[in-house]
Amino acid sequence: MHSNGIDIPKPGKTRWYYHLRTISVLYDKYKVLFELLEKTIESTQGWDDASISQASGLYHFMNSFLFCFLI
Repeated sequence: MHSNGIDIPKPGKTRWYYHLRTISVLYDKYKVLFELLEKTIESTQGWDDASISQASGLYHFMNSFLFCFLI
């Protein structure tokens, strides 16, 4: 997936490598992704309720100590 400068890698042959690459993208693009989720929650026009709910849940999880600690 490629959107707003965030390119989340597709699964590869080895699962651990895929997870490492995904974590690396989350770490490098944390601020951009966080701002994108924030804009999605604030500007609900054009988004269905399920998408807004998922964005809100992910936004709050990414703002948690546990997420930041694990990343």
